[in-house]
Amino acid sequence: AASCTGSCQFRRDLLQRTGVPASAIGVVVVNSSVFCPTPSLAAQLMNHLNLSTKTLHYNLGGMGCAGEAQMASLVLCHTAYVLVIFTAADEPLEPEH
Repeated sequence: AASCTGSCQFRRDLLQRTGVPASAIGVVVVNSSVFCPTPSLAAQLMNHLNLSTKTLHYNLGGMGCAGEAQMASLVLCHTAYVLVIFTAADEPLEPEH
């Protein structure tokens, strides 16, 4: 989807630079304080990176800054690699051109 294109590519590049294969990602957590598209940003990212359907994903939206605390609690309870994304305000993951 359009809101994920640039950001998803950035995350794919990040995984390549760190040597973490996408298959090692066990959890995806996306928090957007206001922006809540359908499909969710987490779903868009999982599709773009071809992550397993067994990968857990959480899309937190509309929680404002309180979403950060919820993200922390979700991240701390997993032993797999966790991809965490936080977007602020009403901006999609990719800036408009």
